Amino acid sequence: ELASKTAVLVFKGRRRSMGPENMETMQSAMDLAQVWLSQGKYLQSERLSRMALAFYKAGHPTNWQRYNAESLLGESLARQKRYAEAEPWLREGYAGMLQQQGRFGWMGVPNLYHLALAREWMLDFDRIPRSHGTVAQVAVTISTRPSSPTTP
Repeated sequence: ELASKTAVLVFKGRRRSMGPENMETMQSAMDLAQVWLSQGKYLQSERLSRMALAFYKAGHPTNWQRYNAESLLGESLARQKRYAEAEPWLREGYAGMLQQQGRFGWMGVPNLYHLALAREWMLDFDRIPRSHGTVAQVAVTISTRPSSPTTP
């Protein structure tokens, strides 16, 4: 709960002081979306992920954070059992981050934490039964995943 309150304060403070269309504000939005995802607030996480994705696609389409937003959106959707919508975002987000590795200076590349997280989300999604199993079994697969990434 403290992480959520802190992330909300940082996001609101940056939005107020730097404006809503600012890289730092969007990074704070994605940090908050990730906190909410870990707390089971999937709709809130989805909303902020979509906002950040729209910002990056419109003004910074090659920034690695665009792909981070795609991955975060995909995981938010998967946790809501909206698998058909989630899959392309998970795959494109991870692929985009991989493609960005080594292309820019240290500020322009995905850090290992976000890359590992995107990889874990995509691999977990691949383990979901497609042609068999009940919705409840699929939901258990997703809901029992740890919220922190493992080593890539």
